[in-house]
Amino acid sequence: MKVFIVEDSALMSSRIADAATSVDGIFVTGSSGDVADAYSRIRDLKPDVLVIDIQLRDGSGLAVLKQIKNEQPEIKAVVLSNSANSQYRSVALMAGADQFLDKSTEFNQLTTIFSNWLRDFEKSSHLSA
Repeated sequence: MKVFIVEDSALMSSRIADAATSVDGIFVTGSSGDVADAYSRIRDLKPDVLVIDIQLRDGSGLAVLKQIKNEQPEIKAVVLSNSANSQYRSVALMAGADQFLDKSTEFNQLTTIFSNWLRDFEKSSHLSA
């Protein structure tokens, strides 16, 4: 399963990549810290999963999420944010997020989410083969 990271903090991007690759069968295909680059790289690389920060240096990760989900509704997405109040959670889910996690208190749930999605991905790939 291919994961693409949209995160403007190099340290957080590295932590997300480590969490993803700690699950056998998951590969990080790329990352981006800004909106324009994220759009083009996601379209080119066609990942199965996006991990997106809400606030990027040049705009909104939620705008990226909404546009990509309109184009590729099957893509899974988890939004990670330091702004984890219920309003942000609702907006992220309405934009197409499958999961929303607070970076400071829920980050450790990321590997479980990846494992569950990988299992579902493998089942659907097996059924379509």
